[in-house]
Amino acid sequence: MKLGFLLYNGITALDLFGPLDIFGRVDTWEVELCACSKGKYDIGNSISLEPKTILNPSIKYDAFIIPGGVGQIEFCEHRTNLNLIKTICSNAEYILGVCTGSIILGFCGLLEGKKATTNKYCLSSIEQLGAISVDRRVVEDHNLFTCGGVTAGLDLALYFVKRIQGDRVAKKIQLSIEYSPEPLYSKLQLEDDKKLVLEMDLDKRNISDKRSEQINRFLKNI
Repeated sequence: MKLGFLLYNGITALDLFGPLDIFGRVDTWEVELCACSKGKYDIGNSISLEPKTILNPSIKYDAFIIPGGVGQIEFCEHRTNLNLIKTICSNAEYILGVCTGSIILGFCGLLEGKKATTNKYCLSSIEQLGAISVDRRVVEDHNLFTCGGVTAGLDLALYFVKRIQGDRVAKKIQLSIEYSPEPLYSKLQLEDDKKLVLEMDLDKRNISDKRSEQINRFLKNI
């Protein structure tokens, strides 16, 4: 089984490396980095990566994975990117969107009428793009698999391994990576901190406004 991970500038590192590490542990799976054009891609934290494969309409992956990140906005400004990704997804047996990678799928017209999720701050964005948003860590709709923000990529990866390879393989991988989260604070604790939630909302507002403006412009020009 061949899996392609999309590279673009401004990817969130964990969106990429979490699923990449898990899928790379399946003996019969081949994973590779791919991109719409040549060059080095800056994913922050002083990390730059080069793709193994430059995408073209004839390339076929069994599964195509799109990580999220703030660079999603700039990536979606280019119709050539979107047209190519739509073709690649159409050729793939399975499509996976990690965090705001789901928004790229939305710009490609691949979320219309589909159940999907993304970073909780962006659920309205995928709704604008035709999705039936579901506030869950992992959502499956036919051959489309999406997940919530950042760390949910680990859950998506394990879920997908289980779905394709079965329980035993998924369990062995989860055991091998010692994935048994014990967060410093519970989700309920954090959500009950109204001051913190407000601060987060304000932090996210600027980028949320940019996404909303971009989607409105896109929809007007379809």
